[in-house]
Amino acid sequence: MRNRLLIFALVATFAIGIALAGAPVQADALHGFCTNVTCNDNGAITPVPSSNPTFGFWAASGPESGTDYIVIVSPTNLGSSLTINETNTGSATGTANLLGSQWTSGFLDAFLGLSAQPNNPFNNYGGPTGIDQGVSAFFVYELNLGTQTLQNQANELNGPLFSVQGGLPDGVFVLDFLDPPGTGTPNSAALLIQTPEPSSLGMLGMGLVGVLGFARRRIIA
Repeated sequence: MRNRLLIFALVATFAIGIALAGAPVQADALHGFCTNVTCNDNGAITPVPSSNPTFGFWAASGPESGTDYIVIVSPTNLGSSLTINETNTGSATGTANLLGSQWTSGFLDAFLGLSAQPNNPFNNYGGPTGIDQGVSAFFVYELNLGTQTLQNQANELNGPLFSVQGGLPDGVFVLDFLDPPGTGTPNSAALLIQTPEPSSLGMLGMGLVGVLGFARRRIIA
């Protein structure tokens, strides 16, 4: 009985941790990173534990140049536009404008009129199999940065770095598209903003303490 209770407590803790982390999905190609918080995009969308990260993107076969698009996908309307600052120059800013229709199905690159590798299907982000399973439509903001050069990982900080003025709420995806696709590296990447509420984390902690306390009492008995 004691071993069963210990196993139950460990499995419950592991399962809750997985639920908080979010299910990994294949939606990257370029690689995203942050400079002020710990985040990465190495084969799966990785939640960013900050509402206002400084982020950038690098190409495995970089340097690669092309028309660079920053795309922000949000489950809620964030207004008609978003101001994006290029932080490593201190001077360049741009406006990501809200597109006229919401993204509800199909591939994001096709929705934007781009050709991306790999494709970014809606069900990676929303719908029954996506990270935000309760979302059936996303508001999409797009900023054309013109010709940019993305570096390789060793020189990633020499490429453009960005932040969104005022930050971003929970559940927002930040993507980068480099057009045309590079010869060695597919051309889309994504990061997910995730800011768990402190009250939710507190309730989770109390729940785990309760489970472990119950197991301890049964073991002593």
